[in-house]
Amino acid sequence: MPNQSLPPNKLAIALGTSLIVQTAISFGAQIVGPLAPALRAGLGLSSSEIALLVGFFFLGATLLLIPAGTITDRIGPRPLFFVGPALVFAAFVAASRSTSFVPLVAAMLVAGLGNALTLPSTTRAIMDWFRADQGRATAMSIKQTGVALAGVIMALTVPAIVVPLGWRMTMLVVGAVTFASGALSALLYTPGPLAREIDRLATAHHDRERRPKLPVQTIAIAAYTFLIAGVQLTFQSFFVLFLHDQMGYALPLAGVLLALAQGSGVAARIGWSVVSDSLFNERRRPALLAISLLALATAIGLALSTASTSFAAIVAFAILFGASAIGWNGVVMVFVTESAGIARAATAASINLASSYVAIFVVPPLFGAIVDATHGYHAAFALLAALVLLTLGCIVPMREITSSDVSSRA
Repeated sequence: MPNQSLPPNKLAIALGTSLIVQTAISFGAQIVGPLAPALRAGLGLSSSEIALLVGFFFLGATLLLIPAGTITDRIGPRPLFFVGPALVFAAFVAASRSTSFVPLVAAMLVAGLGNALTLPSTTRAIMDWFRADQGRATAMSIKQTGVALAGVIMALTVPAIVVPLGWRMTMLVVGAVTFASGALSALLYTPGPLAREIDRLATAHHDRERRPKLPVQTIAIAAYTFLIAGVQLTFQSFFVLFLHDQMGYALPLAGVLLALAQGSGVAARIGWSVVSDSLFNERRRPALLAISLLALATAIGLALSTASTSFAAIVAFAILFGASAIGWNGVVMVFVTESAGIARAATAASINLASSYVAIFVVPPLFGAIVDATHGYHAAFALLAALVLLTLGCIVPMREITSSDVSSRA
């Protein structure tokens, strides 16, 4: 069924609910950075322990992501729009009652399970409603802005409400908003017109679909994602502390600068896909190369920053790092789904997300350990620069996916 024969409001609801769920389910990962000073003051957490909160969130997600993708491809997105956010809410209720690091990190692990149950469903929802030649890449990129948009919301709201409410009530409020967003989206969303076609194709090509496609391509994209995602979540978790501890900025100003970086990432997630489609003629590798080079230059700039570095330079670093190390996700997710085909969209997305979540579990704690050991951020940001440098090697074996390739997989 062509998209133009569908009521525009149906397409808007499908995209809108997917974006809302993607945003709300990402609050769990994005809240740690802005909440870090309050957690450190309230529970006496070290930088490494704060990083482990993020790590265990993504560990929980990693454990369930691939099964969640398979479940989504079988039952559809709608039930998981509700179940995942409900689990995150329950985890945040438990987290708000924590009196030490251990129960808090356990609650974050459970929140990660809720995240994993939901994220593949948002990708499948887009695939169920949008055809490849009728706005799928744009819709996917808009949906993918949800993670960065969650960062903007957390960076702007958490520092503002944590002072009057305290960190415990802040977690309760964020958990309640997550649950309400999921429940409303599950109520509004309806199965897409392409769902039955996708199921038929998956059955008809079952044997062919079971065989790995483009193994070098899969490994290369997963490796790229592993590295750049680790850089992204480390930056999001520690940028406020870096600005406060090393640069001497007040927490509200540090929160605004993190929000600026997140906002840049939101715009870039759409922008890189548009650039890839128009300027690079639907080629993804040049866009990934530009992202990596920009992130590398900015990471080096942050590694060399001192308390005397100008405010204008820090603002520029925030915008550019957001545009690259946060804005990469949209074009990569399009590349992943084009390589795998629509019948296995949720499964392919979950595999790629799993690679990013493994990195997130590894890189932020390593960054935090370097900060604690060196009592500064120069060596820690040099680590991020080295990881970005490695992404350049991942681009080399990737090959572009043509329209005929996508059709044969759809």
